[in-house]
Amino acid sequence: MAEPATDEADTEQTVSGAVEEYTEYTEYVDLGGGAPSEPAEPEPGEPSEAGEPEEVAEPLAPVPPLPERYARLGAEGLARVRARYADLAARLAAKELDDSQRAELTARAERLNPDAWLTTDEVAAALEEYEALFESLRAVVGRQPRSRRL
Repeated sequence: MAEPATDEADTEQTVSGAVEEYTEYTEYVDLGGGAPSEPAEPEPGEPSEAGEPEEVAEPLAPVPPLPERYARLGAEGLARVRARYADLAARLAAKELDDSQRAELTARAERLNPDAWLTTDEVAAALEEYEALFESLRAVVGRQPRSRRL
């Protein structure tokens, strides 16, 4: 039996297609004996090429020292008290109140502002009454809505 005749153009097209696929493949895979298509990353401790900028870790901003009067609270406690005060003040500002009632509640809320406590004795006195005062104000302005869990 005789093999079917193939067109010479079909053969060239098949061969050139195979060569293109092989070329694309060898760009991604090192078949050995050839130079890698991309330069290797320098090992730690090796100097990098002169044209590439090195990533330098930014130094962290220095944390200011905690004033001595807040030693009883600590940095995290102070941040928590500030956040609670800010939330309460914002809720009070958003609440519809008459002027005299707003002035009285704002004055009470200001006693919860840790930045207004200037001495160690003021911090101690404010912390003694903090929870009772906070709860009385929260009864007026309401609780912070809970986040919904998905």
